Amino acid sequence: MNFFYGTWTNYLKGRKNAFIFVLLIDVIVHGYLIIVFPIDVWVVAVTSFVTSILSTWRFYLASYMINDFSVHALTGMFITFMASFSNLGMQTSVQTYLSGKYGWKLWALIGEGIQIIIVVSLPKLYDWVQAGDSEVP
Repeated sequence: MNFFYGTWTNYLKGRKNAFIFVLLIDVIVHGYLIIVFPIDVWVVAVTSFVTSILSTWRFYLASYMINDFSVHALTGMFITFMASFSNLGMQTSVQTYLSGKYGWKLWALIGEGIQIIIVVSLPKLYDWVQAGDSEVP
């Protein structure tokens, strides 16, 4: 799979472009699932397969980008940011409470909005960490 991820990354002209592409496709797939809420087994199986491929490609790209950073303190911050970003949807007790109080569809759409904000701001963060700047952009 690493060969395919590398080929796809090169086809999209670099890690940053590929990372944004993966995140956008992930947002589109999840948006589709939230809005349409399909119950056909084949649709659920295909979207599950696609999101697992996107998830491993995203991990590959994040590791690839972090490996390429210069050695400075901001690299640790980027790793922490990416770990927090990956764990954003894992607070099940909070999600269960909020979904029960306000409805799951509202919170799923709020989560999609947060992902879009992260996708839009990620290129600046990546360039900032790559440059080793100590000032927040």
